[in-house]
Amino acid sequence: MPAFMGMNIMQALNSKINIKRIVGFQPFDANCYLISDGKDAIVIDPCIPYKEAKEALKGKTIRAVFVTHGHIDHFYFLQEYIKGEIEAVYYHPKAYDKMSNLRKSYAVLTPQKIAFTDTSKSVVLVDHQLVTMGAFQILPIFTPGHSNCSVSYLLGEHLFTGDTLFYQSVGRTDLYTSSSTDLSKSLKMLITECPDVILYPGHEDITTMKEEIESNPYLKEIT
Repeated sequence: MPAFMGMNIMQALNSKINIKRIVGFQPFDANCYLISDGKDAIVIDPCIPYKEAKEALKGKTIRAVFVTHGHIDHFYFLQEYIKGEIEAVYYHPKAYDKMSNLRKSYAVLTPQKIAFTDTSKSVVLVDHQLVTMGAFQILPIFTPGHSNCSVSYLLGEHLFTGDTLFYQSVGRTDLYTSSSTDLSKSLKMLITECPDVILYPGHEDITTMKEEIESNPYLKEIT
């Protein structure tokens, strides 16, 4: 069991950054990450209501939302955030094709019956192009495989992997635009570029890249 399993709030060494994980609605149980530094905050995957995020952040200003990929369980409440105080929504250039389509995003499997179409605050990411938002500097790393629009986000020593890499597992590749070949390439890239990070996956528990390299059977197959 990794040292970080079960921890919801993590304080980075030599950093003011606080990271809180809140699990979204069942049966999807996607992770929403609330990240704050001083009065600034960002949200990765808005799968909890905006009001709940605000309450958990205790009055901090949510500057932006970052979406890891265009499956509904990871952006279910995005429209609420857009109507709130956020300045921008960041996602992969191929994500909108899914997010705006109830079938491609798998929203048809949920009570959500209104596709995401409000691009008024949308910002399309560029692979490995640093994003500065308030107190944060976030590096988007395109990691196709689970979906062609998957993005992992590197923030200091913290890597948010969406549905690309999990504790002891990896993202499924039997969905629309999934590719097992692309996933293997993405995993190899993350191992090479981010060997010493703390991992915050889109589902299940927090872990570390070191732990996954040592014991994740899927990573052992490609290394």
